[in-house]
Amino acid sequence: MNCKLSKRISLRALSLLILLSLSACDRSSTTEMKLKSLCSTLNISYDDYDHIALINVDACPSCSDTIKGFLAINTDNPNLLVILSSLSVKKAGFVFEGYDGKPTIVVDRMQSGLKKHFLVNSKPIIYKKIHGNIVKREYKLPEFEKLWLQNEL
Repeated sequence: MNCKLSKRISLRALSLLILLSLSACDRSSTTEMKLKSLCSTLNISYDDYDHIALINVDACPSCSDTIKGFLAINTDNPNLLVILSSLSVKKAGFVFEGYDGKPTIVVDRMQSGLKKHFLVNSKPIIYKKIHGNIVKREYKLPEFEKLWLQNEL
């Protein structure tokens, strides 16, 4: 292989690597911007939390026990924000009725996380801040119910 061709391949590989790393940073910052915007809409301080759980209560009519199990395990976590997406405050209220733990729980009645920011879907999602990046993990209901955030992510 001649020297010019080798340099061109190296430059293309380097360009591709830079492009991929920039797009990964962009996705993380875009997710962070969406989470900040959602928190702002809900009058919550984004910076106060390390974990943000988003749960579409309307997509899961029978998951209130699952969410209660998750809250019971994580009851001492003041760095957890739980956002329940539901058009019905009453329906979402059944999930945390009588709950007296440290995580903050809010109801996204306008479903901004779902409809505007596309941060929520039918499964529970946890966003975790790690060294300036956002890590997203989606859970099936049985594993979410038993999830202790201190051991996860």
